[in-house]
Amino acid sequence: MRIESFISVSKQSFIQSFLDYCYLKKHFSRHTLDNYERDLSKLVLYAKNHRIQLMTFNKHHCREFISLESCMGQSNRTLCRRISAYRTFWDYLQLQKYVNENPWRLVRLPKIATILPKIIPTKAMISFLDHISMATPIGFRNRVICECLYGIGLRVSELTLLKVSDINLTQGDCRIIGKRDKERIAIIGDVTKHILNLYLKEVRPLWSKTNSKTLIVNRAGEPVSTRTIQRVVKQCSFEQGLNPPLTPHVLRHCYASDLYKGGVDISMIKELLGHDHVSTTEIYTHVAIDELKETITVAHPHG
Repeated sequence: MRIESFISVSKQSFIQSFLDYCYLKKHFSRHTLDNYERDLSKLVLYAKNHRIQLMTFNKHHCREFISLESCMGQSNRTLCRRISAYRTFWDYLQLQKYVNENPWRLVRLPKIATILPKIIPTKAMISFLDHISMATPIGFRNRVICECLYGIGLRVSELTLLKVSDINLTQGDCRIIGKRDKERIAIIGDVTKHILNLYLKEVRPLWSKTNSKTLIVNRAGEPVSTRTIQRVVKQCSFEQGLNPPLTPHVLRHCYASDLYKGGVDISMIKELLGHDHVSTTEIYTHVAIDELKETITVAHPHG
């Protein structure tokens, strides 16, 4: 259900202005904007059913809404996301002088259990990459997809947008446009560089059109979607008997974890991944420690 179907024109204009602001000024992704719209629609419907004006929301109303959502089975992770969205919306209302205070800043975020990212051992990852068949152009392209996700640590969205002109194989690096159009430089290792070089010389020219700019293209020479990349990784996993199959984000996790285990400073990994805060990157220290504990348990006589 869209917001427009059950809110007044004035409220609708507030929310649409907010979404426009997030897109044009803050450069939030389409995915984030879709989440904001869904989360705000939930709150607006609650306000309508309880005959509360959004502009008069106070801390009590916020807590009542969160309590109701929790009783209806919403996870703490979802509730945290919604509170974050509402905080951002009310920050905008304050900025525009529609409200005097942000009641959502007075609401504590529910605690979320730390879920460590799934990774597979380095040898298993290398084996997975090496066993992707490159006997056909499509197979070669699929190896390049997986190679970029693990070898460069890209997000799926970043790989779909990566242009040939962004890659400098001579210097061994590439220019990445990440979330909110944040730019960073990623390093390309020797193996990944070799495979990319062959792909650009022998495979991509088979499909590329004169106006084709993205690195990864389909047979028609068009850019691939994030869904296509997810499907490719899943297909390559099933072909090697991996169940559950790997995902693009697992490959990125393995990239970060292997860098940390190899001695790369956590602040450097933060920059390579394009994280805003080092706290986001620090999860890989826990992954490495957990893997070390497991190894000792299996290998050490007193494990």
